Amino acid sequence: MKKTLITLCASLMLTLTTNAKDIRVVEISTGNGMAATYDSSIQSVLKTIAGVSKVVSDVANLVLTVTYDADQVGVDDIVGHINKQEPRFEARQKSEPKTKEWIKAEKKRDQAEQKREEANKKIDKEREEANKRDEKRQKQEAKEAKKDDKQDRR
Repeated sequence: MKKTLITLCASLMLTLTTNAKDIRVVEISTGNGMAATYDSSIQSVLKTIAGVSKVVSDVANLVLTVTYDADQVGVDDIVGHINKQEPRFEARQKSEPKTKEWIKAEKKRDQAEQKREEANKKIDKEREEANKRDEKRQKQEAKEAKKDDKQDRR
């Protein structure tokens, strides 16, 4: 019974590791050739490459963000395919490939940083309001002290 269970666990682990994909994301600069009119053509060109699962284009910044399976295709293959099919793009790798886990962690860090900044802004605003209240109170006290001095002189 133990041997069967161990064998089953081992085969399950082997299956999971062989089916595991090395999903990565890379930014590719497209030079001046990319325009909004070519967006759909580059999307269709990249989706024909085995291993490419997602393409997001940022026409304003001339960047393509490509999600791909590194076990099936490499960045050089993707860039080469773009340049072969659409030479006007002058594609080249802009960033180092990152795993999806890395990107998720990066987003979490960014969100945490944004929350810290918002909390700091709130604290700064509260301090500013407290300082204004203190100044107002001090002015009121000074006014009352002046009034008291005038009454004392009479």
